[in-house]
Amino acid sequence: MAYSAHGFGEMPQSYAAAFILNQQRIRGIDYTPVRNMHLFREKEVRNAGWHENIRYFNESIQDFTNDHTAYTELSGFNPQTLEELFQFSCARWNIEIPETERRLL
Repeated sequence: MAYSAHGFGEMPQSYAAAFILNQQRIRGIDYTPVRNMHLFREKEVRNAGWHENIRYFNESIQDFTNDHTAYTELSGFNPQTLEELFQFSCARWNIEIPETERRLL
């Protein structure tokens, strides 16, 4: 099990957070710069901005699903620092990381 929050210094749109289990990303928070609409899924429109993806374990194939049907827009969320993304995602996913375990790369 691992947690990662990363990005390029002063570019908040480059920030991302991931919760990893068995070397697979099962939760993620990212920024999408442009609105997306999937042509073959008319009802699926994803607006530009911050969002969260969740992958669920599929019992029938004994693996995590690879679709992003669990997509949640995070309207109102606009981190300006990597620390803000770190605190938000940890709180959202109930992750507690002691100060001594934190590493900024």
